[in-house]
Amino acid sequence: MASEAGTIAIAGAGCIGCYVGGCLALAGRKVVFLGRDRVVDALRQSGLRVSDLDGRDRRLEARAISATDDPVIALHDADIILVTAKSGATGEMARLIAAHGRSDAVVVSLQNGVDNADRLQAGLPGRRVLAGMVMFNVVQSPDGERPLRVHRASQGEVMIGDGVDGLASLLDVDGLAVEARADMKAVQWSKLLM
Repeated sequence: MASEAGTIAIAGAGCIGCYVGGCLALAGRKVVFLGRDRVVDALRQSGLRVSDLDGRDRRLEARAISATDDPVIALHDADIILVTAKSGATGEMARLIAAHGRSDAVVVSLQNGVDNADRLQAGLPGRRVLAGMVMFNVVQSPDGERPLRVHRASQGEVMIGDGVDGLASLLDVDGLAVEARADMKAVQWSKLLM
């Protein structure tokens, strides 16, 4: 069962990862961002601005953000790992989670495509891996703009595979509608075809 007291790792803090993690952190969830130096440095120095087409515009101060480029720090204590890395990095992310993540952590692929959750599962045998899909687009501020801004530029929600009690409601926060679905392959294919 998912708990508000647990730690959520954002494995791949780019546009989608910063938006999802930002919404979760603004809602009081304990979030750690795992990203590249450029993003981690921006988050540590200036914080994060999260906005959307519905008029939300919120800011996380740098002191309220846990961001690192070290997978040991980001993954070691995570109860939930949201994989938001590009599809090409899926194999490497599976290796990092296998090496540094807890064996009982729930791993959710919030990546485009139809086989990333399967690829994560193949690299994480015996662990709970769920498929997910982000049905909206996020754009990021130009390099150098501070604080780093991520803006949800289209309507949509996040859909995740069902099977973990309370996970969808834990992730369903202001600016981030999340729904559990039993038919994730159909959801993934429908986005791909669009």
